Amino acid sequence: MTDCPQRDERLGWLNDLTVRLEEAIYNFELPQLLRKVEQDIADAQGPGGAIKDVAPFSISHFGNDPADPVCSSFLLLPYLMYLHWADKKIIERHYEAVRGWTLYLHKNSSDGLVDFGYYGDWASPIIYCQEESPVSAITPPAYMSAGFQCLNLKLMGFFASLLGKTQDQQMFGELAQTAVAAFNAKYLDRQKGSYCTGSQACNSFALWLEIVPPEIVPRVAANLAQDVIAKDYHLSTGNICTKYLPEMLAEHGYGDVALKLICQRTYPSWGYMLEHGATTVWERWERETKGGMNSHNHPMNATIGSWFYKYLAGILPDPVRPGFERFFLKPYFLEGIDWVKCRLQTLYGLIEVRWERTAAGIALYAVVPSNSAAQVILPEGYVAEDDQALQLMSGRYRLEIKKLK
Repeated sequence: MTDCPQRDERLGWLNDLTVRLEEAIYNFELPQLLRKVEQDIADAQGPGGAIKDVAPFSISHFGNDPADPVCSSFLLLPYLMYLHWADKKIIERHYEAVRGWTLYLHKNSSDGLVDFGYYGDWASPIIYCQEESPVSAITPPAYMSAGFQCLNLKLMGFFASLLGKTQDQQMFGELAQTAVAAFNAKYLDRQKGSYCTGSQACNSFALWLEIVPPEIVPRVAANLAQDVIAKDYHLSTGNICTKYLPEMLAEHGYGDVALKLICQRTYPSWGYMLEHGATTVWERWERETKGGMNSHNHPMNATIGSWFYKYLAGILPDPVRPGFERFFLKPYFLEGIDWVKCRLQTLYGLIEVRWERTAAGIALYAVVPSNSAAQVILPEGYVAEDDQALQLMSGRYRLEIKKLK
């Protein structure tokens, strides 16, 4: 699993993998490959718990040791394997290794937060980068590192609970609370309703982490949307937060803003790549043809792929009954889109979702596999003709959905 095929690099970068994982899992059947990737990371781990930026590491002349803390892929990989394939064994097998990385970061923290980072929200549009560097000038790497530390501690609490490790569950729960409190104390401007520099990356990341105090969430989301609008529906994010930006816009009531952002055709955007002949996604938002970071076949900005599954079709696994034994259907009926079709192969069989606009409202079609179940969650302002139809057992369904006036 590499970042680019065309230059003498071809390495398994774990910071890219942090956000690429979900898009890859929705599109491909990857359990065997991902188990190998997790083992590669563990094999390269040092005795103190630190991991490397790339794995395998021995062939590399790139990357750092210890890794940038944005390499939460080490924990997200087993978590997503559990969600999508009910693979508990990968968590059991690598529990001590991911525990070691998490505690390494904790030991190298000050005031409850890790404060070093190399890449952060890497390779944003060049106008938002540090001079002659792809490091963001508007989103500090240390901010990203601290946020991922909060995520790691929360995931370790979940893993410990799942495996019945009660002492670890309590310890990581307390450490997570301390880290979140320290993160908000350091980076949250309560008066403005904004995090750190107020960049799209800073605000979307905090929302995605689910660590924003509930009473402040609406203002942070509004500030996020206003920044996108002020930039004429263009992004300022890099390889990490380009995933979180459209997700958080949709989740917090700004799906129309997300859609305009995604459909943008001028620089910087995916549409700009298409306008310049791209058939695969670029490494940079710029059309780089010189040496250096010039890949025109690069997966990190393709993380938008998971947005289509999660927000247009609305197919989401349930952590309580993983592997799609039970799942959620939470589609967003965004204006400007007349229909959506989606299929997802799961352990229980094929999930199919289709919705289309009709004269009466929305017609939602769903196929729920045998021995599986789904709960339909409608966007605010929409109702089903029959509320009982929102709990779906195995079978084929057609739901009539209306928008409240």
